[in-house]
Parts: sequence; structure tokens; C-alpha cells
Amino acid sequence: RSSAGIASDLFRHALFLALGAICGGLVYRFNYQNLRKSMTLWIGITVLMLLLVQVAGLTVNGARRWIALGGFTFQPSEVAKLVGIMCTASGLALRVERGEPVRLWQSLGGALGAAGKQQWKRMKIFLAEWQPLLW
Repeated sequence: RSSAGIASDLFRHALFLALGAICGGLVYRFNYQNLRKSMTLWIGITVLMLLLVQVAGLTVNGARRWIALGGFTFQPSEVAKLVGIMCTASGLALRVERGEPVRLWQSLGGALGAAGKQQWKRMKIFLAEWQPLLW
């Protein structure tokens, strides 16, 4: 490799390191409780971005998954993963704040181990417990 190519790679990595440090600092200072108040907005924006991919998305290697914005491209599905994690955390935190028990693993074992009507009853308990994760 030429020294110009190595210098270019080094500059690019330094730039991403600086951007990551800035983003990390902003996230550190951000009050995450504000995210819970705006979950509906985040979900709406995510759904719109996922629909936008179908209309105006870029096709790369035969798959339409990317959106170009300015000089950058990104995959809305990655944003959807983060919003899904935020929804799950928000839903579970809300249950804890209400004083409701969160027994994810016990409900899974109960749903798998029962039979007949008892299995259906335990499956409903399982679905109620796992609802934030299923969303």
C-alpha cells in the first residue's frame, strides 16, 4: 500500500473516532427519560423511514435497503432495531414502576411445560409478560 492510502485510512479512522467521542459525550449528557415521553414519535419516524425505503430507497447488491441523505447513506432497519430496544426497555420499566412483577423466564417455562387448557392459560400469561419484547 502507498503511504497516501495509509494516511487516508488513518484520517478516516481518526474522524470516526472523533465523531464517536462527540456522540458519546452527547449521549452521556442526555436525559434518557425524555425518550420514553416521545416513543410514539420515534415509532412513527421509524415506520415512515421503513416505508420510504420502499419508495425511494437505494438498491445495493439487488436489495433495496438504503436511504441516501446528503452525502451519507443509512439503513432504516438499523434505526428500527434501536427503536425496538427502546420500546422494550420502556415497556419493561413501566411495568416495574407500576409494581407489576416481570417474570419473563418463569412464564416461558410455564408456557412450554403445561398441556391442554392449562397450556393456553399459561401461554396468555407468557404473551402478556413478553409483549414488550414481541413488539
